[in-house]
Amino acid sequence: MPLELSKVEDSDIEEYVRVELAGFHGDPVALIFHGCDVDSPPADIAALVAKVRKSLHEKKDFHKIKVCDTDTGEIVAVAQWNFQRAKTPEELEKLDIPNDAPPALAAILRTYLGTGNQIMGAKPYWKLGNMVTHPDHRRCGAASLLMRWGIEQMDRDGLEAYIDASPDGKLLYEHFGFKPAKEVVYEFSDSDIEVRETHTCMVRMPRSLTTEMEE
Repeated sequence: MPLELSKVEDSDIEEYVRVELAGFHGDPVALIFHGCDVDSPPADIAALVAKVRKSLHEKKDFHKIKVCDTDTGEIVAVAQWNFQRAKTPEELEKLDIPNDAPPALAAILRTYLGTGNQIMGAKPYWKLGNMVTHPDHRRCGAASLLMRWGIEQMDRDGLEAYIDASPDGKLLYEHFGFKPAKEVVYEFSDSDIEVRETHTCMVRMPRSLTTEMEE
């Protein structure tokens, strides 16, 4: 399967979301983040498509990338690498949680954003927001292409990178030089949903800095 990596365009958004939902199917934390699953009503999926499209056009520090099978033109894997700009002490304390976020999402975001701020501090860095391969195309090398794109950015900029790793992704990230910094538990329970999932927060030093430390 010949693969090609490129930036996501507006015309890709529906397929981008389709790959995300298929790849994260069954993941309770992803379900909370997305607000829907691959089996959700069309209106719920359409709302996610609209949200992702808005992000593509408005959040210029969020870099959505895709890997396509050039034989079929099909998107087989997607990722979002975020450039996190330096923060003031006030920005570090204030978590960007939407006022209308459902309780489950607010709880997950509080842990996700708060832990990232605690580990990385106020300095600029790169962060892998998400990465997923469609279940029909796993183990074809697509995830490695998406990882290398982000690593090229951080090494070019001389910045660290941060990942909140699910149990399924931890080994891949270690292969690319990420080291565990802290374990975090995502936990929420009410009458509709119950979640308890442990993730590993991981950090990678830029190659230039790693080389200097080894010397």
